Amino acid sequence: MRDHGIRVYAELSGLTAEACQTLAGSYPFEDVSCKDGEAELEFEGVYFPVEEFVEEAAQVLGKDGTGTVDVIDHGEWTFTRYRIKYGEWTFKTRQVDDSLDKYAFE
Repeated sequence: MRDHGIRVYAELSGLTAEACQTLAGSYPFEDVSCKDGEAELEFEGVYFPVEEFVEEAAQVLGKDGTGTVDVIDHGEWTFTRYRIKYGEWTFKTRQVDDSLDKYAFE
């Protein structure tokens, strides 16, 4: 079990109100907004089943639905972005420092 925190930010579009409420109620989100087919969900804590959530979100999105889930791991100092569309998802992980390097000399 990890002993450091993570933050999870999800933005999804193309959800029914029922699907949004189901996702929001099935996972330990602290902030939830479901409105007009759009969802914004936030979590901060030690453990979150990210890939389980992403898989479920991909299954309940509408045919034209899309979304992103961003995960910041404070212990590993990584940023992972999951891209979701109906029935599938991908992800890419980067070191946070690598993401910030381009701004170091501005």
